[in-house]
Amino acid sequence: MYKSVRFYRGKSLTILACILFLISLQFSVAGENEPASYVNSFIGTGKYLGPSKWGREGGTYPGAVVPWGMIQASPETRFNSSPAGYYFEDDSIYFFSLYNHISGYPNGSAGSLRLMPFNAAGAVSDKISGSYFSHQQEYAEAGYYSVYLPGKGIRTEWTATAHGAFASINFENTKQAGLYLYEAAELEKEGSKSLVGRWGSLFAIIEFNLPFILQTSGNNLLLKFDLSTASGPVLVKFAFSQVSMDGARLNLQAELDHWDFTKTRQQAFTLWNNLLSRVMVQGGPDDGKTIFYTALYHSLLLPYINSDVDGKYRGADGEIRQLQDGHNYSVFSPWDTFRSLHPLLTLLAPSVQAEMIQSLLRIYDERGALPSRPMTGNHSIPIIVDSYFKGLYGFDLEKAYKAMRLRLIDKPYPDMQAYDNLGYVPAEIPESVTRTLEYAYNDWVLAQMAKALGKEDDCQLLLKRSFNYRNCFNPAEMFMHPKNGDGSWALSGGFKEGDKWTYSWFVPHNMNDLLNLMGGSQSFANKLDKAFSEDYYIHDNEPILHYAYLFNYAGESWRSQKWVRKIMQNFYTALAAGIPGNDDLGSMSSWYVFSAMGFFPTCPGNPQYLLGSPIFDYVKIQQENGKVFEIKADNNSDRNIYIQSAKRNGKSYTKSWINHQDILNGSNLVFEMGSQPSHNFANDSSSIPFSETPGKPDFQISDLKLSSTKATAHQPMTATVKVRNTGSIGTLPLHLFSDNRALQTKNVMLSEDESTDVAMNFRLYQPGDHGIRINNLPEKKVIVLDTVLPGQNSFTLDSLKYNPLIKKGERFKVHFGVKNITSKAQTAAIKIKIDDVVVKTIEQEMEPGQSYTINSEFSEIQPGWHRLIIADSLTHDFKVYAQPTDALLLQLNFDDGSGKFASDKSGFANNANLIGPVKWVDGKEGTAIQTGDSGYAEILLSPSLNSIDDSLTMMLWFYPIDEARSFGRHYRYADIFTQGDHNVIKMQSANTLSFMSGGWGRGQCMADVPQDWNRNWHHLAGVSDGKELKLYIDGILVDRKEIVGKFESSSFPWNIGRNAEITKDRSVNGFVDDVRIYKAALSQEEIRQISSVTE
Repeated sequence: MYKSVRFYRGKSLTILACILFLISLQFSVAGENEPASYVNSFIGTGKYLGPSKWGREGGTYPGAVVPWGMIQASPETRFNSSPAGYYFEDDSIYFFSLYNHISGYPNGSAGSLRLMPFNAAGAVSDKISGSYFSHQQEYAEAGYYSVYLPGKGIRTEWTATAHGAFASINFENTKQAGLYLYEAAELEKEGSKSLVGRWGSLFAIIEFNLPFILQTSGNNLLLKFDLSTASGPVLVKFAFSQVSMDGARLNLQAELDHWDFTKTRQQAFTLWNNLLSRVMVQGGPDDGKTIFYTALYHSLLLPYINSDVDGKYRGADGEIRQLQDGHNYSVFSPWDTFRSLHPLLTLLAPSVQAEMIQSLLRIYDERGALPSRPMTGNHSIPIIVDSYFKGLYGFDLEKAYKAMRLRLIDKPYPDMQAYDNLGYVPAEIPESVTRTLEYAYNDWVLAQMAKALGKEDDCQLLLKRSFNYRNCFNPAEMFMHPKNGDGSWALSGGFKEGDKWTYSWFVPHNMNDLLNLMGGSQSFANKLDKAFSEDYYIHDNEPILHYAYLFNYAGESWRSQKWVRKIMQNFYTALAAGIPGNDDLGSMSSWYVFSAMGFFPTCPGNPQYLLGSPIFDYVKIQQENGKVFEIKADNNSDRNIYIQSAKRNGKSYTKSWINHQDILNGSNLVFEMGSQPSHNFANDSSSIPFSETPGKPDFQISDLKLSSTKATAHQPMTATVKVRNTGSIGTLPLHLFSDNRALQTKNVMLSEDESTDVAMNFRLYQPGDHGIRINNLPEKKVIVLDTVLPGQNSFTLDSLKYNPLIKKGERFKVHFGVKNITSKAQTAAIKIKIDDVVVKTIEQEMEPGQSYTINSEFSEIQPGWHRLIIADSLTHDFKVYAQPTDALLLQLNFDDGSGKFASDKSGFANNANLIGPVKWVDGKEGTAIQTGDSGYAEILLSPSLNSIDDSLTMMLWFYPIDEARSFGRHYRYADIFTQGDHNVIKMQSANTLSFMSGGWGRGQCMADVPQDWNRNWHHLAGVSDGKELKLYIDGILVDRKEIVGKFESSSFPWNIGRNAEITKDRSVNGFVDDVRIYKAALSQEEIRQISSVTE
């Protein structure tokens, strides 16, 4: 039982609610210190308030469920909205749902099979409406949920089994009560107390302890009970099957063959407690056990059992099959779960994980391929291979290998053909970098299985491809970068739910090689540390889960200890908003479970765990094989987070990792913790975790030459050196110094036994002798002459920044750099003009070669167009607007009528290029364009479009043509007007329009399209005012959402008819006219006036 007062805060309870609450405590099944008593199923139901890019909703639900149960009885606080499901900040319950809650997914707390009790003392209607509740009158524990609805006078309790649910419903002060079952018209009455038949996609049997009168209302059922002679609650037992009615009856008989609600509740709690007790913890922070056991609870929900008690199940092909033993599982999401969830199951519940492996192979038998969607990569492969190398052998290895080989070699995805031919997925294919890195990892994982099975040819092929990540590494940036098919670097794109900071460290199988590519241990560690310290690392999505542990590869395990502990302390809490982003079937929770114990599997497929910083003083893992693994952290606290030394089984232990077999064999690991980093623990080469290539580069630099030994100020000069690498592939940062002052750095990547000449350009200014060197080579002398050449400019201007569009009353800010390019000290006198009027003169004394940054602000500039002139050499136009409708940044009315170009009428010259088979057609007024398939319009970024922030209106006229045809492929979306996945108006489905601004996860408006949607003109507008997002269709406000989180800018160009971030599969087929962007939030009336749409 979870007793924290945070779930009972608010106004005082009514007398009845107090009595009911005390009853629930009296009959609580929880022991005070049992692991299940710490479960707080409300964690993750609130909106996370910390930094997030990929969704703030934890997606969990508070309802009753057993481990891996197919049925989940849970309340929902939203109806016909997105996000849907249960949200802790709400105060109305619309119904309870019993099935298809995908814990941790977006909308994961929403389910199907909806029902709601009612009190016939009031008006009876099957219209879904919310019923007020308070968290003071709501209670949950593992396997149980209850709530009192004061407006209905009803207290509902729920518990669950693997295939069923049990409800106890108390009706207050009424002799007539009932229950609505929504979209349940296929159910039929059997006898006086049962319903049987199909409900949604399931076969159902529902039994009541009282007779009822059955009525239908459309597709809904209305059940009425006569309580005049009854005492006690109405009890309802539900049992379901994906297979048949017989299966549902068998499930009911096996799991709910009695009417003892408390017994079922006790059984559910015991199931949870026995499973959670496999890990016992002591010490740690005040809420540590609550966070830990709830995270472990959330890690044991999915995939769920979908086979009946007799072993029958409905396969992925829809056919019914029979198991000889065990269970079948459904709902796999490998991209989310291969990193942490399945490794945790392999460790704590290997018998269940083994059944899940068998379930994956059955999907292969039934569908012809292992599951891989909805994301990228082929991550069923590491799930299977990791299990094998951790001792789970009870499956057909040859079949498993054949299934995995099919995904990578025999019949790979179309993008993998390019991957195989080029050695990378080219940028012309969406998410190219993500796909390349993940395929390379998948190749390595399968190579390990090929090696174990003696398939040497496959092993060598896969190992060779496992290095393909190198082809996306850009040494100039020291990041992974998208590459075009011709080998040139692309300007943008390349990533799935992330960017270069999110993916550049995803080489889990060969981190030492990546470390070499990034310039060595120190460069690698410093760049990774920057990701954390400067908030490029956001702990809200799966691709980065292993990042905090990677310092171990650089011999700086103390940094891993620091950041792992900080993430646990700062991103996870015992509050409803306590999970940082979508939990995705328990993936974020299972990261916490591992990390709190003190280790993590950074490379599934390699049976090693890397050490972090255990949050508890003592951890005991009771394994299925009867062995015990213990971790003890002496002197542990929220300040003493660093490992000073370690012992395993009483002997000194200096490695930054442990093997899975060490855990299986049973052992103990003792850490001595301290408040300061220890540079002596796990700091030598023997302590470094496994990488496929453990070698290091060996660079030799020689033969420094200068293009001249004498020069005038600002004269271009070149320094060249020879570089040779006799070790492993790697990158050498070359640093050019003048008089020991760094001038520039150039990164050189060389393979083994490769040599090259490297040129570095530079200029000097101060007269006299200068010593030039590269890295540690001896200096070469250069003399700078004290001479000013005839006609030579004294100063250069650069780095101009200004806001091309400002609101009246705002200050006009100008930023630029000035540099003295002579060999003499001079005073720069720079005049700033607006409309040929000098508004400021800046005088600055500057030494030879000195640069100076100038920041100026100007006020009281009147509305209209103006010209900025700096030093009579830099000239740019800007605009001041008074009304939101004057804040126009883009207007494409397509009245050009032909060609591959559409001119912008806003005055900012944000013209559009028409790419592919774009057609000119009759428009809403004048002419328009038709997009579709590979035809779209692109507007490149510009200073004016880069100035967009939280105040934005994007609008257009759109004429959809048979829009449903765009939704036959994997992506459900069709993009109408977009800037990557940051500012988007798109079709969310064939009948749903959506809008978001400033990045995914800040909120999203969604609405059904009108009945006359197809082949009619409609005006679409998305508005952000910094507080709310609003979506308009034909001038009507159809949805609004509160904005959560800061605005994220995007480097992607604007597209009409597709998405530049996801370039395939999301094109839209339709006519487009009068496309506009305003740097202001327009009102509904202003939108109507512009579009000429009336009420």
